[in-house]
Amino acid sequence: MKALLGVILSSVVLSTAASAADLPVKAFPRAPYEADRWIGFYAGVNGGWGDPQGIDISATNSGTGGGNNFGPKLRSTLTNAIPTNADTDPKGAIFGGQVGYNWRIAPRWLAGIETDIQWSDINGSAQVTGSARASGPTMSATATVNAKQEMPWFGTLRGRLGFNAMPNLLVYGTGGLAYGNVSSSTSITEQCFNVCSPVPRNSFGTASDTRVGWAAGAGAEWAIDNRWSVKGEYLYVDLGELSYTNNGAMRINGSQSIVNTTSTAHFQNNIGRVGVNMKF
Repeated sequence: MKALLGVILSSVVLSTAASAADLPVKAFPRAPYEADRWIGFYAGVNGGWGDPQGIDISATNSGTGGGNNFGPKLRSTLTNAIPTNADTDPKGAIFGGQVGYNWRIAPRWLAGIETDIQWSDINGSAQVTGSARASGPTMSATATVNAKQEMPWFGTLRGRLGFNAMPNLLVYGTGGLAYGNVSSSTSITEQCFNVCSPVPRNSFGTASDTRVGWAAGAGAEWAIDNRWSVKGEYLYVDLGELSYTNNGAMRINGSQSIVNTTSTAHFQNNIGRVGVNMKF
């Protein structure tokens, strides 16, 4: 009897083992960062803040007249009265959209390309007053500078290199081409005393251009699910400088121009922004 039970039990075990061997093997699930939640086309919107630099002013006494025997000293006094910097402190809000594409280059690494276009309210203005005096004979001058600069729009075309620091977290560096429209203006009112008629003399200069430069930065993006993500990003956007010469240079009693000025507006921008992306 015991021998019969042993044979039956052995048959059941062997049959069960054979049936288990015929079952399909279930693949082990891939880690979330391998699930292609970042791969493919995406588009989104963003908003943030920009903060460029100000305007430098250089003055030269390029004339030979002066209206009296003290022309050289007077020209020097008028030149020295003009401030050399107008801190327009430009800043403002930005808003725009981006579109891009990511592809995976390693289990936790991806590469991508992104382009964006931004409307910008970045602008600033300043009023600065300077003065200068000379002796023998005593002469003095004052100069008031009104300066303004703005950047109404800009865009970038950048590469991205990202790393999945966590299943839902992508950190990345980015850099590439930048372009945008910039403008600036400077007006100067100068007045001299004692050895010349105290009549204000004015000059004005302005320039506008679409510049090409570069951008670089870093950011982090959090996947809400396989389709939506939110991000925060810092960009340094360098559109160079915009230089222009003021016209209507100062004159004394109808003599030749004695002071010419050149203004240089700087457009090196610190950009901070947040955004949301939708993956197609």
